Amino acid sequence: MGVGEKHYWTIALCLPALVGAALASDAAAAGCYATWMSCFSIFDPNTFTKRAILWTARYLPYALPAYAPVALYGFAVLLRRGVGAFERWLWLAPVFLAAALHVSCTVFSSWVMPARRLGPSLLLDLQTLAGAYAWIALLRVAKPGLVRAPGFWDPP
Repeated sequence: MGVGEKHYWTIALCLPALVGAALASDAAAAGCYATWMSCFSIFDPNTFTKRAILWTARYLPYALPAYAPVALYGFAVLLRRGVGAFERWLWLAPVFLAAALHVSCTVFSSWVMPARRLGPSLLLDLQTLAGAYAWIALLRVAKPGLVRAPGFWDPP
């Protein structure tokens, strides 16, 4: 038994923020441990997993504040205009997310974290777009198996 379509898209909007928050706390803890214990000498960043952890620790503190306005606007579209309008908006959301992340890396890093200044690049924007569109494609593929047809007693 699946969930309704509005609930499915609500979960899909919340899941990146929850996973991002979990990864951000883990990356922050690992970064603090590595800095305080001076264990960078035993850390080999040449594996795919370690590079992914370092990339996450570098950009995730800027991605969560950038994702918040995109997700809030998505909730507003979903609740006010319905699922059809939300699905049309969903294809534009990665563009707004990439722009918000670019601005967040520029403004937020110089204002709140001046020790960790970051120069966002076109590569970061393209990686953000690729990741966001991959997430949307995964949601589209999973939707038929997870969303149930509305029943007689379900609200419209």
